[in-house]
Amino acid sequence: MAGRYLQNQTVVRSSNKRMEELWQERREKGNRFKGYFSTLGILALMAILFWGSARVYKVLAQSSLFEVKDIQINDLEWTKRESVLNLAQMNEKSNLLSIDLKETQRKVMENPWIKNVEITRFFPSTLKFTIVEHKPAALIVLDDKLHFVDDEGSVIKQVDPSERRDFPIITGIRDIIPHLELIRSALQVVKSCQEIVTNKISEIFIDPSYGFTLFTAPPLSPEPFSPLQRAKVYFGFEDIPQQMIHLSKVVADLRSKGLAAHTVDLRFREKVIVKIDK
Repeated sequence: MAGRYLQNQTVVRSSNKRMEELWQERREKGNRFKGYFSTLGILALMAILFWGSARVYKVLAQSSLFEVKDIQINDLEWTKRESVLNLAQMNEKSNLLSIDLKETQRKVMENPWIKNVEITRFFPSTLKFTIVEHKPAALIVLDDKLHFVDDEGSVIKQVDPSERRDFPIITGIRDIIPHLELIRSALQVVKSCQEIVTNKISEIFIDPSYGFTLFTAPPLSPEPFSPLQRAKVYFGFEDIPQQMIHLSKVVADLRSKGLAAHTVDLRFREKVIVKIDK
């Protein structure tokens, strides 16, 4: 009897264990299905939100609520406001949301005077252009036409008849690429000389074999007195900073004596040749 009782107890325990295993399997399957349905629900919700957002954006992009009413452009020296607006292909009826900023930037950069442009939206109705222009440092003749160049020797554009041209002109060479370093050196000579002489520099001639010849323009007024009026200043290629020191001393000495020179030759190491106006 005792043996049969123990055997029955063992069967009951085995049966209960099996039932627990079956319930565990069902719970796991139920959790999996719940996970699947939860994921599908999330995806469906995202799709609805995306579709809804796209619809809302489309409506707003055509709404007068975000019409551009104020187009701000910083002060420019060489670029006209109308040119920026024409290239950007927009007016004060454009929609702020529908504007492709990168594409608009690309279009505006087609103006050769524009070096960089940053376009910013200010909701609900303002568009701001922050433009940086190229700064001309000199003029150069290329293909028999006058062009602006910047202080790096890069060509900006051809000079239009309506544009001012009161910049030193680089002469002696016709091609920029093979002489780019010479042009940059010439521009540095002009910049340094302009800090020493009071009147404008009209021309710098580049001789690839001998150096630079700088020509000063006549002064616009007698004051302040300029010791280098319609003068030629010769520079060698070597140790230009030291040549500038010599030039500064010569100009100071001439000014103190009230004299003017028509030629200053700085190409020699041991001496400076100065020819005085009579």
